[in-house]
Amino acid sequence: MRCFIAVDIPERVKKEVMRATERARRSHRDLKWVEEENLHITLKFLGEVEKEKIEKVKRVLDMITRAEAPFNLTTSDFGTFPKRGALRVFWLGIEGDLEEIKRLQERIDRELLKIGFDKEDREFTPHLTLARAKRYSRERVSLEDLDLDSVSGRSFRISEVILYESILRPEGPLYRKISVFKLRGR
Repeated sequence: MRCFIAVDIPERVKKEVMRATERARRSHRDLKWVEEENLHITLKFLGEVEKEKIEKVKRVLDMITRAEAPFNLTTSDFGTFPKRGALRVFWLGIEGDLEEIKRLQERIDRELLKIGFDKEDREFTPHLTLARAKRYSRERVSLEDLDLDSVSGRSFRISEVILYESILRPEGPLYRKISVFKLRGR
């Protein structure tokens, strides 16, 4: 099964993100927009994982989350990957307790390396993916199509890590929670 590890964001923030990008969603149809229920912050994409290995991943996440405390994040500015050239990903940035989320992501990466997963080769940049280019696109999302004031500066608390299964479908991915791990450290 295709899996990833993420932290979820509150429904109120998801709704604000949807309102802030409403006009852009209508005017930029060449982008594949992420559905409201699928908004999250990815900590690690695992790819295809055999069912037997899922149990090992769960044990690693349980061990890590026992030692990590909840933390606060805040929505920031919009941006794209890459910064120049063809648009691949349009995202909403994250601020706040960045040291905590980066430490959590690094620890997950390091511990999963021990059980056979590849280490991330890119620096972790916490963000909410809002849209992906369907194909090679030089188009930029216009700032006039975005209501940054309605979504920037929204604070929320992260208190759990989620192991998801990603089921690919023609109408878009379905993310199913496999396990939820509460952050229990102090």
